[in-house]
Amino acid sequence: MVGGAEVVVDWWWSEVMRWWLAVGVMV
Repeated sequence: MVGGAEVVVDWWWSEVMRWWLAVGVMV
């Protein structure tokens, strides 16, 4: 369960950083 949760967190964080960087480039 913990391993699966870590995978989800890693994926979510990568998505957040990608969105944050995209917004930063536009701004």
